[in-house]
Amino acid sequence: MLFSSRQLFGSPGIHYNLEEVFMASSDISSNSVLTLPEKCVYNASVHVRMGFIRRTFGIFTFHYFITSVITSGIILFPLVRFYVNENTWLIMITFPLFMVSYFVLLLKREEKVINFILLILHIAVQAALIAIIVTWNDSFAALQAFEISAFLYFVVFLFTFQFKTDYNSLLIFIICLILIFPAAGSLQAFLGTTEEEVILSVVISIVLLFFHIYGINKIMKWQSPDEYILAVINLYLLPFKVFGLN
Repeated sequence: MLFSSRQLFGSPGIHYNLEEVFMASSDISSNSVLTLPEKCVYNASVHVRMGFIRRTFGIFTFHYFITSVITSGIILFPLVRFYVNENTWLIMITFPLFMVSYFVLLLKREEKVINFILLILHIAVQAALIAIIVTWNDSFAALQAFEISAFLYFVVFLFTFQFKTDYNSLLIFIICLILIFPAAGSLQAFLGTTEEEVILSVVISIVLLFFHIYGINKIMKWQSPDEYILAVINLYLLPFKVFGLN
C-alpha cells in the first residue's frame, strides 16, 4: 500500500469536507472509495486536534519515560544488573505476562476505563521486559534511544499546549530532528557511551519517532477525538492494518 507525502505528514489548517472527498474519489476511479468519518480527528477543530495529539503523545511520553527509568535502574546499578543477569526465570515471567496483557488489551480495547487500566499495565510489563533484554545485552545504545525518545515526545507534548498553530507532522519531525543531536550529546556525556552507540541510539530514536508520527496521522483519519486510548492501542495494530492483515 502506497501513501502520498500529503497523507503522511498532513497540511496545517486543512479541514476535509465529505462531499469534496467523495467527488475526488469518484474522479480518480469509479471503483475506489475514499471516505473520512464525520467525527474523525481530521474533521475536528484545531483545539480538538491539538488536544487529541496532546493526550496520545502524553501516553507515549509516559511509556518511554517508564521504560527509561526501569532500564536505567537495572543497568546502571551493578548489584541489580548482576541479579537480573543471574536469574533467567525473570524473562519466563515477564514475557508471558507481556503477551497476555497484549491480547487482553486488544480484546478490551473498545471498553472505556478498563482499556486505560490495561494500557498502563501493558506499558509497565513491556517496560520491564525491555529492561531485562537491554540489561542482558548491555545495550547502552538502546537505553539512550529510549531516553531520547522520552525527551522528544515530551517536546511534542509541550508543543500541543499552543493552539495558534495547527498540528503539522513535518514541522514536528523537523523540530525533533534538530533537538535529537543535543540530547544525544548530553546523554553521551552522562552515560559515557561510544560514538557507535550514540549513532545507533539516534537512528533508533528517529525510526520510533517516524513510526509514531506516521501512525498518528493514519489513525487520525478514522479515530474519534475522544477515543485517544483506543488510538494508542490501534497504533500497536497499525502494521497489520497497513498490510491488510486486520
